Parts: sequence; structure tokens; C-alpha cells
Amino acid sequence: MLQTRNGKRTGPAAVRIATDMVREALVTKEDAVARLSSRPSTSTRPLHARLKDPAASEASLIASGTAASPGRGPSGRAAFTAGEAEAMTEKGMAVLLVREETSPEDIGGMHAAKGVLTARGGMTSHAAVVARSWGKPCVAGAGSLRVDASAGTAVVHGTSTVLRRGDWITIDGSTGKVYLGQQPMAAPEAGSGELGSRRFEGIFRAVNGAGPVTVRLLTPLHEFLPQTREQQATLARSMGISAEEIRGTVELCFGYSRDDAGPFIGEYIAKGILPSDPFVHVDEDGVAALIEMACKRGKAVRPDIPVGVCGEHGGDPFSVHVFDRLGLDSVSCSPFRVPVASLAAAQATLLAAKRG
Repeated sequence: MLQTRNGKRTGPAAVRIATDMVREALVTKEDAVARLSSRPSTSTRPLHARLKDPAASEASLIASGTAASPGRGPSGRAAFTAGEAEAMTEKGMAVLLVREETSPEDIGGMHAAKGVLTARGGMTSHAAVVARSWGKPCVAGAGSLRVDASAGTAVVHGTSTVLRRGDWITIDGSTGKVYLGQQPMAAPEAGSGELGSRRFEGIFRAVNGAGPVTVRLLTPLHEFLPQTREQQATLARSMGISAEEIRGTVELCFGYSRDDAGPFIGEYIAKGILPSDPFVHVDEDGVAALIEMACKRGKAVRPDIPVGVCGEHGGDPFSVHVFDRLGLDSVSCSPFRVPVASLAAAQATLLAAKRG
């Protein structure tokens, strides 16, 4: 042999190879699971639509940003406000919501739209988190876009390209690329069923007899807080508390808000202040230590108390491994990240068995 190299393969191909090798008794099931990649870009790709011919679409590329959510149905007409998105959808149009950044006030438009494109934000921005939870495509932080919602335009900085209200655009939530026009799409390689839209009855039928079901009835308040001080003051009066208490219901530990951290998190990582984005990978030194403390103290009082994590960290392979080491019982995440979490949890269990 003159040389060797790693064979490149897609996520579905890797699963097919692992399955065939187990069937032919070449490897054990445990080895097959350990060999698979739990990266979201690999393990969830079969569930999402993709460009039919990426090379041909390059001529229509106008911007790029963070690949925040793959999703399905990534083509639509540009709408620049939540109200526009809802109105255009009611007329039977396929719509993509284009915003500088989104906030809880945009929820109606985000729900109506096929996908979301923002000029600011990242993997843990409001737009990204909501889009992933609904299985919709999202490209966040397309910094070359100058969005003017009042004019209904988005100018691509440094070019003569102007995206106007009603123009067709396509976003690729797997690569972060934005294309002008309605690009040809290939169907998902694997059916996802109703993964992102099942009602409670369907969920309970699906897990009937398979184990206990945990339903979360408490949602973090900060995700739905009004954005203006006047609206916060009105909410505070209705709740009988101060406006300062309303504004204090945000992420603690680091004291960062995921909607505001985008501009400086990258610099913190570059300068070695943080090893990674704490909204993407759980912080081992601080946050994980607090989780471990809560877990140990809770189980000391009630040994059978179930302890789990709900949120985007539940679909991050690195974080899932940390939670497994801490002794947590479960994780919960966006529907389309469930395959990632399941594979990462299985791999964490195998590693724990090896460590003894």
C-alpha cells in the first residue's frame, strides 16, 4: 500500500455501514454505536431537506451566517415583520421571516413562516432556539445583511443586491448560506414523521409501555418577557412585584443573556477567557459544579428523585456526556435534536461501562 486515507461518508451512509457490520457479525452493537458520529450536522441530516445541487446554487449565494437550524421547507418569500409574515401566510404564500434579530414579540410571525433569517445572533439566539424547537430552518447572524424593516428591504453590504419584500429566497440551515430565488431542494433522506408537531396524545401513544413520561409545565420566564421597560412595568404591576424583579429573571451563573452575548462571546473565546460558548456546551467548572451540587443534595434527601436537564444543552453531545458523569437521569431538547441526544447518551453509557 502506498497510502491510505479516511473514507468520507454521509450520516445515513455511516448508519448503514454500522448496521450492516453488526448484521454480518463483524462488530458488536456497542462498537457500532461508539463508531457513529453524534455531531448534529451528521446525525440529524437525514431528517431535513437539502439543496439538490449545491454547486449550481452557488451562483445565487448572497450571504452567509450561522447554521442555526436545518429544518424543512427552506424557501419562501421575504417578510420583514411578524405581522407581514402572518398576513402573507394567510394568503397562502410560503414565507421566510427576515429580521435584524427576533424577540418574543415575533413569535406569531415565526410560527407562520417556513423559516427565519436574521442579521444578528448565533446558535443560541432567540431565533435559533425557537426555530430548532419547531423544526424550522434558521440562519442567524448573516452580518452582511442591512435589514430595514420599515422599508421592507435587506441590502447585502458591499454589493448592489437588494432583497425586497415578497422576493423569493432560500436558506440552508445546515451550512448557514442564503440564496436569492427559489432553489431546487432534495427530499429528506429519512422520514421524520410528525417529530416536531405531535400532540400530547400522540406522544403518550408512542411511549406507551416504554417507560415513564415527564411533562414540563414550567417554562423559563425570561424567554417570554416583554422587551420594553414600559411593557415590563405593566407586567410587574399585574404581578404585584417590582420591574427590577421582572428584569432579574434572566440567566444567572455567568449573568449572560443569550440574546445579548453574541457580540462578545466570540472575543471571550478567542482571548481564552472562555473555552467555548457556554450556551452551546455546558461549562464544566462553574455550571456543571452547581448541577452536581443540586443533584447530590436533592438525592440525599430523596434518593429516587428524578433529575434532568431541559434545554439546548440536552441536545449537545459534549454536554450530554457531562450530564451522564454527574449522574443525571435524563435530558430534554428540541425535537429534531433527539437523535443527537439519544446517540450521545448511548455513547456516554458505553464509556462509563469501560471506566468501570
